[in-house]
Amino acid sequence: MAKIRTLALTAAGLGMTLAGCGTQAPSSAAVATKAPTTVVMALPVQTSPDWFFPVLASTAFIDVNSQMNFLMYKPLVYISKTDGVDYQKSLAQSITYNASGTRYVITLSHKYKWSNGQPVTSQDVVFTWNIMDAASQNNAVWSYGGAGGGGVPADFQSVTADGPDKVIVTLVHPENQTWFIHNGLAQIIPVPASVWDKYPTNMTAELNYIKSIANIPTAKPYSVVDGPFKFSQMAPNDYWTFVPNPAYGGHRATIKKLEFQYETSTSNEFAGLKTGIVDVGYLPPSLWNSRSALTGDRFWSAYPFGFNMARVNQSPLAEGGLGPVFSQRYVRAALEMGINQQGIIDSFYHGQGVVEDSPVPSEPPTEFYDPALKITWSNPPYPKAMAAVNSAAQEVDHQLTLTNLRSQVTQAQAELDKAYQQLGQAVYPSLSQGQSLDPQFVGVAPAVAHIDILRQRLQSAQQALRDEDPVSRTPCPSCGALVDAGDKFCGQCGHGMR
Repeated sequence: MAKIRTLALTAAGLGMTLAGCGTQAPSSAAVATKAPTTVVMALPVQTSPDWFFPVLASTAFIDVNSQMNFLMYKPLVYISKTDGVDYQKSLAQSITYNASGTRYVITLSHKYKWSNGQPVTSQDVVFTWNIMDAASQNNAVWSYGGAGGGGVPADFQSVTADGPDKVIVTLVHPENQTWFIHNGLAQIIPVPASVWDKYPTNMTAELNYIKSIANIPTAKPYSVVDGPFKFSQMAPNDYWTFVPNPAYGGHRATIKKLEFQYETSTSNEFAGLKTGIVDVGYLPPSLWNSRSALTGDRFWSAYPFGFNMARVNQSPLAEGGLGPVFSQRYVRAALEMGINQQGIIDSFYHGQGVVEDSPVPSEPPTEFYDPALKITWSNPPYPKAMAAVNSAAQEVDHQLTLTNLRSQVTQAQAELDKAYQQLGQAVYPSLSQGQSLDPQFVGVAPAVAHIDILRQRLQSAQQALRDEDPVSRTPCPSCGALVDAGDKFCGQCGHGMR
């Protein structure tokens, strides 16, 4: 499974992230030390943020919207660049849980406050969860994009406030605690209930209200945030700007304005980088050979958490009978080993990727990756494993051959049965009237000749199958159909098998 280096702004794009030297003028080393007042970031091509409420609808569940949300709102659980929990950047000060993983007590930190001076409370967390829960139901006004992941909402039995600083989450059944914190609790990005809770007794009306201003970041509720930035202004399909939140409880930005710029094409984005209009952007693979034109810019590769994979059909009903074959682990390993990951990375992605063999990638480095588990198939001590995979590949080839031969036998038998039927239909009118049948009767001779050809074809197919798989099936002495070894009767004509 190849892991491709991707730009930081969106998982949909492929390329390298790069930055100018921090000014609106063409980049150069001479101005590298000058602190910028405005930073312009390029958005992915023809992509606009369109949902600023941090509980994203399924129709707006994209990285760009998440990026806007994270600027304005702090998550309950902040996942670090090493895929761990960073409580210094989380609203949660600590999370404790029972041994079975069914009860979680979340204690909120006093480090972060809303920009109107009010503290972030447990009621804010509960309110936000109620929005997520309601939007995850089948009849919701709009659907929450994260529903189904991290146990949301089916695994949650209750989310309750225990005083202003504690939230208790109870699950329906036990879960791995690390998994649930990363994938369940980390989805909660609280909003101030005092600002957003317009319809305390009518959740449908609340969801409608949120939907009505989801793409209007200048609406009054968005002025109360606890993240590092506040929304400032926008021009649709042009730019979206943010300014630092002076009440932010974490490390405050040194710039005066952060602007996201709409891009009509990769060439337009590249031109912005080249002229210095864009400070932070990306280099798509198609423009890789033009990177030398970006003088003074700094390049780096950004890796998202995740991996690429292909799913094979393991169902017993899979076409061609391949389901049981794909169900064998060694078969899937053989298929993976047959993919030249490094060749793909070098050819299509200009070397900007790493070869992977597990769902835990080596890049970016995380606390879950163990280099001791990395498989190096070309080096000892794997010759025995390679031999086993080669043997498995031969077995796969054998099974595919058998499948093809059985299909040929079935088809030949069906054609022969049809020919017998056509012959019967041709001679029945004469025989039913007591007339004698002349072998040279029109239609009979060609039909008989055709049947002889089909019988030979069936016998050849049956013999080929016996040669490939001599013990599994034998032809019925009465009708010629193949019968599994051990069957007492032919499934086609009912003739007894000895």
